[in-house]
Amino acid sequence: MLFRCRRTYSAYPSLPSAYDNIFRLRFVTIGRREARETGEGGRSDPNEVDKLRAEADHQMRQYGQRLSTANVPCGDSVVREYHVLGERHYFLEQEVAISMHLKNAAWTALVCSDIGSNLAEGFPGPWLSQEDRESNSISGTTFYPTIQHRKRLSLRSRPVLDAEQSPLDKKFPQTASLLAFDYGHFLDKSAMSSDPFYALDDLFRFFANSENQLLNLIEWYVGNDTGHRSLTNDKPSVSGLVYYQEILETHVGRLRQLAEVVRRRGGTQWPRAPQQEKHAYNKAEDAAVNLLRDIEYLQRRADDIRKRCERGIAVIMNNLNLAESKRAMSQAKLLTKLTIMAFIYIPLSFTTSFFGMNLVRVGTGMRAMCIWLGASALVVLLTIAVYYMERIQKGVGKWLSRRRHGRQEHKVENMA
Repeated sequence: MLFRCRRTYSAYPSLPSAYDNIFRLRFVTIGRREARETGEGGRSDPNEVDKLRAEADHQMRQYGQRLSTANVPCGDSVVREYHVLGERHYFLEQEVAISMHLKNAAWTALVCSDIGSNLAEGFPGPWLSQEDRESNSISGTTFYPTIQHRKRLSLRSRPVLDAEQSPLDKKFPQTASLLAFDYGHFLDKSAMSSDPFYALDDLFRFFANSENQLLNLIEWYVGNDTGHRSLTNDKPSVSGLVYYQEILETHVGRLRQLAEVVRRRGGTQWPRAPQQEKHAYNKAEDAAVNLLRDIEYLQRRADDIRKRCERGIAVIMNNLNLAESKRAMSQAKLLTKLTIMAFIYIPLSFTTSFFGMNLVRVGTGMRAMCIWLGASALVVLLTIAVYYMERIQKGVGKWLSRRRHGRQEHKVENMA
């Protein structure tokens, strides 16, 4: 509920010891706008994407002000963060907070979720345009479903809920809204009753799959900006890679904290399935081991993509520096040509001004044209000699050295 606080006094996030029985998960929902046009070759225009991101930041600030000042109806969905990946794709983050309480050897888990009613019914935000809200179709903007892969799912699957009860028939549905309808279908009931961390496994699994889906999409965008096709881009930009890098750094930090929570199995106060009940104990242990492996995998993968962004930024900057060096070299060549021309025309201008053009064939002067030509040629030769003075000195020095060396060899032969 921090969005309701007008002043936080930089007190959040607090120390881990202050919320040993509380942890948070960020669910990701990916959106796609079909009306957006991409650039040539499917590549987004960096300038247009930057404008979309700036506009989205402004709208999110307005959305946060509404949440902090207006009366939010009970059951409305809340969006914590919104990010634009490209001209077509974006994603939003919603939080789920879990608090576990022990009383008289029994445990109770309180789950508070940002996912409530349909997003089209709450405060407006950048994820839905006014046309999307007023339209009766969902052709403009759609939310991706969060696909969860499980082992041997086809052998024991069944309909989650009846079509009449499904919230997916509404506009802009979110897969997370289905969690409450069939929660714990794949979990062992005896292990759930004795191990609260195992009882929350479906929430962890949904988070891990939504995070993996987001990393797949970001990796696709990073690949477009760092692959070999990016070298053909006439106007490369690092703004997108820096944007992805900031997102990945945030997610790597969250995954690192969540991995620590999984290692501690929630906290020191969280009860676990007793070892005497081997079936429940093995179920809970296997689920915790698999979950930790998935979280660590997501952390490594997010960090790998982040490093790929760093390498891509370095390559683009090197290419920009190389292109700038090539332009500087071409300009230097042009300046060299202009300098050579100046070495010819400046002496001519000097001699012309000196003689005042008072020549027999040109004006009323008494001097012959050959005098001006000879003086101009002499001045041009002297100017060229000054320009190549260093080379002339080196050449004369080498010639004198060879001459002295030849004389010494001739003296040695005569003495012999």
